[in-house]
Amino acid sequence: MGASAPAGSWAKNWDEARAKMQAINGDALPGLDEAAWDRFTRNLCVETDTGIIPDYDPAIANAMQSGEAVPPDLWPLWQGLDGIPILILRGSHSDILAPEVMENMCRSQQNCRGVTIPDRGHAPLLDEPAALAAIDEFLAAFRAG
Repeated sequence: MGASAPAGSWAKNWDEARAKMQAINGDALPGLDEAAWDRFTRNLCVETDTGIIPDYDPAIANAMQSGEAVPPDLWPLWQGLDGIPILILRGSHSDILAPEVMENMCRSQQNCRGVTIPDRGHAPLLDEPAALAAIDEFLAAFRAG
């Protein structure tokens, strides 16, 4: 991800950046403690000469929210993965991947398992106990085989 926020400072320091990230993502990530918010913020932002800026395009969601974006049909690509072991981790508060879509994805593939991670939006952070357990279980099949 390249830093593509407007020139200048989005936040003057890491505390201000963390507060902004909490305001933007708090509904999708309930229950994070201060240390987790710090990690999240530092993973998604960079420090520049003028302050802290997001290291992603903050306008990325605008087209989706405005209804202007028409997503391509990705089902043919998904079908091309048939036979490959797949683990889907979906946040329970995801506004992008509906539970029914994940179920359809898993039904359409021989080796697909879907797990919903509680209290997470799109996407889980992958450090949640449910996510770690699902990943460990998924990878155990490869260690044993």
